[in-house]
Amino acid sequence: MSSSSRNSSQVSDGAGAVLLMKRSVAMKKGLPILGVFRSFAAVGVDPAVMGVGPDVAILAAVKFAGLEIGDIDLFELNEPFASQFVYCCNKLGLDRSKVNVNGGAIALGHPLGATGARCMATLLNEMKRQGRDCRFGVVTMCIG
Repeated sequence: MSSSSRNSSQVSDGAGAVLLMKRSVAMKKGLPILGVFRSFAAVGVDPAVMGVGPDVAILAAVKFAGLEIGDIDLFELNEPFASQFVYCCNKLGLDRSKVNVNGGAIALGHPLGATGARCMATLLNEMKRQGRDCRFGVVTMCIG
């Protein structure tokens, strides 16, 4: 599959913020607790093959969290290209009904400067919507 403007996310403007703090601070300030940040991974891969980093990072972050891929209820993959989405889903054997359930960057946009906040907000809101049975989510980002 080749990448073109027809299967790539559009570039759009954006600004956003995600606040991370101790539970005690949020409670003291009366702020809602939307989620728990459990782990992260930043990985490097062969730069000659663009777009393959998320699958390596997902595996590492899930392992650091003490979980397995099958434990994850939702994935929010920031996909600049449709081919990257297909690659990551296939490589990890993801159930596509759990991935970008509200559309990803191709559908929702790739607001430079706010993509991470958009992905996190989309994931947390969907986890809340799905209820108590939706416990674990993963957000990915590619940093070029």
